[in-house]
This record gives sequence, C-alpha cells and structure tokens, in this order.
Amino acid sequence: MSAPWPFKSLTLDLARNLYDRHHEGVLICDAQGRLVYYNGRMGELDGLEPGEALGRHLLEIYNLDEERCVSAACLKSGRPVVNEALYYRTRKGALVNAICNAYPLLEEGKLMGCVCHTAEYTSLVERLEKTARNYARHPHGRAAEAEPGRVPANGAAHSMASIVGESPLVKEAIATAKVSAMTASSVLIFGETGTGKELFAQAIHNYSPRRAGLFCPVNCAAIPENLLEGILFGTVKGAFTGALDREGLLELSHGGTVFLDELNAMPMGLQAKLLRAVQERRIRRLGGRGETEIDVKIIASLNLRPEEAVEKGLLRPDLFYRLGAFLIPLPPLRSRPGDVPELAKRFVKKYNREFQGRVKRVEPEFLDVLERYAWPGNARELERVIETAMCFAIADPLNSHSLGLRHIQASHLRKFSPDSPPGPDFRPLAGEISLGISPAPRAALPQALAGAEARAIDAALAAAGGVKSVAARALGISRQTLNYKLRKSAGRGEGRNG
Repeated sequence: MSAPWPFKSLTLDLARNLYDRHHEGVLICDAQGRLVYYNGRMGELDGLEPGEALGRHLLEIYNLDEERCVSAACLKSGRPVVNEALYYRTRKGALVNAICNAYPLLEEGKLMGCVCHTAEYTSLVERLEKTARNYARHPHGRAAEAEPGRVPANGAAHSMASIVGESPLVKEAIATAKVSAMTASSVLIFGETGTGKELFAQAIHNYSPRRAGLFCPVNCAAIPENLLEGILFGTVKGAFTGALDREGLLELSHGGTVFLDELNAMPMGLQAKLLRAVQERRIRRLGGRGETEIDVKIIASLNLRPEEAVEKGLLRPDLFYRLGAFLIPLPPLRSRPGDVPELAKRFVKKYNREFQGRVKRVEPEFLDVLERYAWPGNARELERVIETAMCFAIADPLNSHSLGLRHIQASHLRKFSPDSPPGPDFRPLAGEISLGISPAPRAALPQALAGAEARAIDAALAAAGGVKSVAARALGISRQTLNYKLRKSAGRGEGRNG
C-alpha cells in the first residue's frame, strides 16, 4: 500500500537519494499524516518493513496520541519541532527511546506535509561515550591540529582566531574569554540562539592549559531527563533495570572541559547535584556509594539572561552564583551589522573547502542585503543562507566565481526584500519547497530602511568632514560597501553632502 506523492519539487527519487542510506530514521508524510516515504533505518527502529508503513496514517504505526506524536504536532502547528525526546512502544511491542526533529514542508506557503528525523537515543550516547573512551586510551597527540573541516583529537575545533567580530561587545567577550581560560573557574556564556556560545566554549578550552584534555559538549535540552544524570555522573550495575557499571562524562573528561549547553533545560534536582560536584570537585555515580574526585572545568550556556532564568525558575540561584565566576554575554548579530560581511566571507571560505567551490568574491549588493537584515537566527541563520547560496553559485553555468543576489534561494530572498525579483531558472530547488519558512509579507519596509540608511550615511560623512574611510569606520562597514551605497543612492537621485 502506498500514498500519492504530494510534492512537486521534492521528488521521490531525491528523497531516496537523500535518505535511503541515512544513519537516522526518516519518514515523510503528507498533510493528512499519511506516510509517503519511510527509510530502512526507520523500519529497523519500528520493527517494520517500509512496505508495511507506506500509505498508512502516522497514528496507525505509532502507539501515540496526536499530542505526543512529533510529526502530528508539526503538521498541526505548521512549525518545526526540534530535539524532542520521545519514549514510545511500537505496534509490535518494542520500546524505542529517541530524539526526534520534524520540519514542515511548504510549497508556495501551503503546508504539504512534513519530514521527521529520528535518532535512537542509545546509539547517540554510545557514540559519544565511545569517542570519550577512545580518547582517554590515547592521550598522546590529543591537541594535534585537525585537518580542515575535521574535529581535532581533543574535540574542540575552534580557537580564539575563529571568532569574528570588531564590535566593542565582541571584543569585550573575547577579552573575558581569554582571562577565564587561564583559570580553573567556571564560565557562564549567555546569548540568543545562534550567537556562537559553543564556539566561545571551544575557543576557551583551546586557549587554556587544559587544551590537551578532552572538550566534551552535552546538550541538556536534547537528552531526556531520566537519562541525563547517568550520562553525566555515571551508573553502577543494578542502579535501575539494565544499568551497567559505566563512567559518566564528568569522569571521562578528567583534566579537560565539559560544556553544558542550554543549562536552563536541566531539571532542578539534577542542578542541585551538579552544584555539589562543582563545589566539592567530587561525584557519585547513580546508585553508587563511593565518590570519585574529578578535575574538570565547567563551561555552561543559557539562551536567555541568567537573571531571567533564575526569575522563571529555570536556574537555581546558588548554581548561578557558583558557575558565574566569569559571565560572557554574546551580542545578537543585529546589534553588530558591521561584522556581517566578514562573517559571510568566512562562511564562503568554509563552503568553498567543503563543496570544492571556486567562489573568489562576494558582490557588494549581496553584502548590502545581508547587512540590512535583522538576523533573528544570528550567525547560524547567516551561515545557512551562505551555504545554500554557495550551492547555487557553484552550479551557476554563467559565473561560479562570484557570489551575488542571483544565488540567494528564493524563499530566503523574500525575507530580505519582498520586492526583489525571483532568481534564475538554473536553480534545482529555488524556493519551491522550504522547511518551515513562510514568504515575508509585502511592505514598504525596504524603502523605510533605505531612507534611514541614507540619513545615517549623510550624518557620518558630515561628522567625518567628507572623509569616506573615517565615515565607514563610524558606520561599522567597509569603505567599499560605503562607496556602493553612495553610488546606489545617487542612482535613485537622492542628495548627498559633498
């Protein structure tokens, strides 16, 4: 049994090429919840052959109600459901403990279905622990330099040189990070999603005397509550059904750094146990009696201000005071638009290496559009835009050496400028289908932004006595970008002083 394929742009052949051999379970359903694609790995988790699942409704396959089924929740809300911990029993009686991500599939703004990725939780943990154990057995060469695009032996790929930013707030964060790296004191990094919290954590580790030790990141929001304690502190055999004698990540990272990402997602009871471990530098495994001494630097992150997390009951005040020896706030990208061009160029270099591209320059018009956008997803969102644009640039038969507006995916372009024309025909999936991104409403915002920008440029030029390099520095942009903006304004007939 099968269901009609509901998508025009995402073909069945493309789905098979992407997902048939994927290490995660993947299913795709239509807007009514009927399965139209179901890969072999998903069948292994559920104990089904793909042919048994295709054409059937989600709730026929999974012993879940509509509220607990991640794909059904995604279809109902039209929004992505990310890092959802799910514990369910298959129709054949097997128990599955998984982390699920579901994304709506849109065509021309209409919800057509969703795609759901499912990773078995046990395999995720085992891979992480295997990496840590292998690392512990081979201490020599831990801090060796990694090849481009590969994680080095110590688990931290980024250094202070990886951080891009000339704004005072970024420079202050870097200065604090360098000082904190030279001590054993804990560090608390906070900022919006996508501002680079793990980047800073890795840079601190690699700048510190602990750089030869392991950097171990743990996403507290992605691991179910009932398993997080055992992962961090370890277990003894018999502590609960199926428990084994197993070191926790705090033991395995002895002499290194543990990065607790999204600490505010950690249960309050576990926060109390973490507090004692940080204070006493000793841990007790789950179900154990004895204690083990540890030497671990703790770096934690929050996606909101610490005071707000405490007020909302998401962070224990005493843990905040203990971990907050060094506080590093990371500014959102919208507060430092002058850093956008340099970040964009850094991402172009990265994807030239990954995609074997030959893009040598970024056109000023492209950078101008990027600088105007507010970037609610911060540097992570910017990187995704550059990544897709690089794919289109490399496939461009006319010019694969220059990155321009014509290479921005159509669904992205609508966010930046609703009045911009669509891109060329050579794009294979140019905005026909997107993951949860609806077209931006048409409005006069571009004109208002252009007017405000022109007034700011006039004021900067007047204050600089007409010296463009000085005015560009005051505006936080390059002289090249300023010249481009002046030429564009002159083309529109707007006046300029000097």
